[in-house]
Amino acid sequence: MDVWFLRDTFGHDETLEKSLQEEVNMISQAFEVDPKWEEPSLIRNTFGLYLRYILAPSIKALDGYPCMVTGCGVLILGFLSAISIRGLMNLSAVPEDLGTFQKVEHLPIVPVVLLLCTHIIMMIFAYKQLCVLKNPDKCHLPFPLTYTIFVGKLFMVVRMVMAYSSGEMGTAINYFFWQELILTFMHSALSLLIGDPSPPRQDAESRDLSVVRNYSNQLKTVFLMIMAIDTFKTFVMYLYWVYFQPGWIATMFDRIPYMSSQVALSILIHAVLDMVQAAATMFTMFIGRFGRRFLS
Repeated sequence: MDVWFLRDTFGHDETLEKSLQEEVNMISQAFEVDPKWEEPSLIRNTFGLYLRYILAPSIKALDGYPCMVTGCGVLILGFLSAISIRGLMNLSAVPEDLGTFQKVEHLPIVPVVLLLCTHIIMMIFAYKQLCVLKNPDKCHLPFPLTYTIFVGKLFMVVRMVMAYSSGEMGTAINYFFWQELILTFMHSALSLLIGDPSPPRQDAESRDLSVVRNYSNQLKTVFLMIMAIDTFKTFVMYLYWVYFQPGWIATMFDRIPYMSSQVALSILIHAVLDMVQAAATMFTMFIGRFGRRFLS
């Protein structure tokens, strides 16, 4: 999967051809697969289309016009913040359910925002890989790349069901706020223990079979550790969900007198915290690399 991801995302850039091929050869050799193995047509015509025609141009835009891309994000967040602040500055004396949950549930912009947040994190994640590929003499990419994304999203669906099971937006936002903070802290802390299985570049280039075999075994261990981390996180959040009681965040949210402000604040909180938590998940191996260097 990582090989297909790299080819579809960076294969169009001729300046990266050498470093990209080295990464493909290394991970293919570790798993004893043909580096020229083509992706199935189903993946190529679905996820591959996104990588080639949406993610790749987005990375190019971020690399060439970072200020413009950042500015667009700031404007969107500023707009949502302004609407949210309007409501927070005119709080009602008594909390009241305005039916915002039902409104947001059927709002077509919500799935668009979720997809946009995911795309932004994917863009930042891929841009970090681009920086590594542009400096091939420093280190290899911290494989696995896409495994953390798919495992994280799978468990995220379960946690999202728990977060919004109450049917009340104030309670849901209250739970979601603390859930994302707990998950981000837990994942970042546990990811430090994963380490960085990537072999030194000179060892990989020598094609020493013992190095390749050791790297392959370490990768298999990493796969199990990532699955264990997400399983443990979901179990902890299940316990938190069972004993959760709404607090001051739910009360404050329900005192906002305008539904537009509640909707804007919901989207803002969800977008920011979801991006932070998703970033911690996608950058698992980069965090592990940092942890290994810090401990050594």
